[in-house]
Amino acid sequence: MKSTLFDSHEYQLNSQSDLPKTCNFVLTYASSGSVISIDPDGNAEYINPGTILGLNYEIRTDNNSRIEIRSSTGSIYRLGCNSSFSIQNTFEGEVPIYYGNVYINTLRSKRITDGGKYRTSCYMPSRPINALIVKVNDHEDCYYSLEDSIEVMEYDEKGLSFEICKVPSFNKLLLSFNDDLNMRERYNISLKKSLNNQEINYIYKEWVSPVNWK
Repeated sequence: MKSTLFDSHEYQLNSQSDLPKTCNFVLTYASSGSVISIDPDGNAEYINPGTILGLNYEIRTDNNSRIEIRSSTGSIYRLGCNSSFSIQNTFEGEVPIYYGNVYINTLRSKRITDGGKYRTSCYMPSRPINALIVKVNDHEDCYYSLEDSIEVMEYDEKGLSFEICKVPSFNKLLLSFNDDLNMRERYNISLKKSLNNQEINYIYKEWVSPVNWK
């Protein structure tokens, strides 16, 4: 479906309906050529690179696909296999919601409003981010920080923010959670250690370098 908002200028792009108001997010790469998109009513279709993502549309990769999404403010989101991305209204406004194996780079962003929200866990801070998050299982995620430390936070049942953890630069942190507990009690750090050179080289080769994402 061709855009109605961008026909006068970015006529070469497609867009989904109900675009976010804060900034736009466009699918820039799909390893399989296209990727499945689920609209707010649960209907599925395949979209191609060059599509501007609509609010509450969920983009999903499968067992063999990878995608890259870029925002109009300069942020980069790279999703590995069996991962998802959407823009949704949250406590902090319209933010990207991602899940699975996701690399986030907001270092070049012109305007950092929010680092987004990792679906099973928590919010990333309103500051430049260069990090990888990997889903270990349904109740455990691993956070990998690169040059800069990252903060992970959430809101409790009263709407008050609290810090879950900090991951120092070039460290990894294994975070588990129990949905049956209250927000401030559900998270547990089971591992925190420095990255070795092999891990750092792997992340830069597979996720940071643009070679696998063009």
